[in-house]
Amino acid sequence: MSTDTPQFDPAILVPFLLRSLNGTVTRDLVRLTVDFLLQQPLKNIVPLTLVQNQVTLFLHTMVQSSQTQAWLVQQIEQVQSLVPQGTPGDYLPSSIQEPLRRALQQEVPIDTELVHQLMDHPAMESLFHDVLSSVLLDFTETIKTWTQAATSATSSMRPKGMGGFGRLKAFGEKVVQNSPLGQITQLIEQQAQQKVLQFLDQSIASIIRRSAQEIGKPENQAEQAQYRLHVLDVLLSTDNQRLLDQVTVFEPKFVVETIIQTTQAILELPSFQEQLQVVLAQLLEAVGDQSVHDFLVESDLGEDWREEVETYLVEMAQQIIQQPQFADILTAMVSAET
Repeated sequence: MSTDTPQFDPAILVPFLLRSLNGTVTRDLVRLTVDFLLQQPLKNIVPLTLVQNQVTLFLHTMVQSSQTQAWLVQQIEQVQSLVPQGTPGDYLPSSIQEPLRRALQQEVPIDTELVHQLMDHPAMESLFHDVLSSVLLDFTETIKTWTQAATSATSSMRPKGMGGFGRLKAFGEKVVQNSPLGQITQLIEQQAQQKVLQFLDQSIASIIRRSAQEIGKPENQAEQAQYRLHVLDVLLSTDNQRLLDQVTVFEPKFVVETIIQTTQAILELPSFQEQLQVVLAQLLEAVGDQSVHDFLVESDLGEDWREEVETYLVEMAQQIIQQPQFADILTAMVSAET
């Protein structure tokens, strides 16, 4: 061994290094690491190939692992069981609500033909048919009530103390029946339901198109904006459990099975890997040359997070340093130099 090679005694040097690392040295190393990472371009921190491989690996694991599927079911069940008391509005601060409201109250042009294509379906026709037939038949029943009241009023017109009430009543009923009002009553009683349903059968397509045109009219945009705000207000003021009941109509196991089957179908697409690479490449091309620091600043994250993150990393690093295996690694390193 050369006489100018420094001699290290592991029994002395290793404890010294451990004591140093448990002090401020660890924080300095963490700060140096964070500074280095912040200066790196995003494309260096998240290399395309690594991200693509990890996404693919995760998806394959999800569809093939029964443990992963059981874990997903468990997570959904846990979310369902931890519904906070109150309404969404109790947990959504005004700083988030205000920009959302501004966005919803914008007057947005609507493509009338697109709306019509969305509405032009047997399910929508059935819905319109049921609603309108119910309204029109209710209206005919109302008219019948009016005419019956008129008949009753006419039949009861008899001066007090005069006889011949039966003849007068019969005469009043005959007058009403022979009048236009009486004829309408008879027509309604005999043909109302048939005529209403026949009219709707012939006109439902036109009704749907006219509805789409009304929705798309520029002069209705302000009302539509107010309606969107109304929907938001209803959702924000509705009890959390009631909302959850509406979005959890399917069993967690069924939800996970649907996700798994959809993911499996996507993975089996011949072009999946190519499309995934294109998406990731486009994303990195848009922001990849930015440093991590600049990206965080543009995202309004600033550096408020830094102290907390560094403290967390220091605590984790010190826990690693205290592991017996870490001392063994240092001992091996020092011994290799002796």
